[in-house]
Amino acid sequence: MAFLIYFRSRLEGNSESWNSLLLSLRELIEWVIRKDTELTAIGPLSGDLPTLAKLESDLVSFRRVLDEKQPVVESNLKSGRQLIASEPPLSDTSDSEAGRDMDGDARRHGEESARELTRAVRREVAKLSEKWAALRERAAAVASNVALAHKDCEALVIDHGLWWDVAGRAYFIYI
Repeated sequence: MAFLIYFRSRLEGNSESWNSLLLSLRELIEWVIRKDTELTAIGPLSGDLPTLAKLESDLVSFRRVLDEKQPVVESNLKSGRQLIASEPPLSDTSDSEAGRDMDGDARRHGEESARELTRAVRREVAKLSEKWAALRERAAAVASNVALAHKDCEALVIDHGLWWDVAGRAYFIYI
């Protein structure tokens, strides 16, 4: 009986932690998906120097937001991995043994709930990990491409004698 009370209290305590972590993981996944959509909406890689400069500035700001969120994401991923790793294997109580008394049914129900939570946390940790890595890689690639396009555009402008005034108007100077 003492084991059952200990087991039940442990499951309830873990359940609250796991549910809280699961909610945080799901919120972070939604945030990553929104940021991925924002990255897509930043715009095509084209334009004049001021447009490319603005695009480059927007990407620097975007990546700064990702950098600020990284500790939260990494902390949640680490917590999820630790909780999954620290969960002891669930008992393999057979149906005949569990069916002998009501406590066995309650324990089996608790174990099934714990298994479902474990699967859900494991799934969300994997999903967040994958989406987070993809977003970081994609943001770095887009920023690199924009920086290269900006640099190439500047070189082209200088090579062809095109100069911009403060208002962004183009002036051609033939050398």
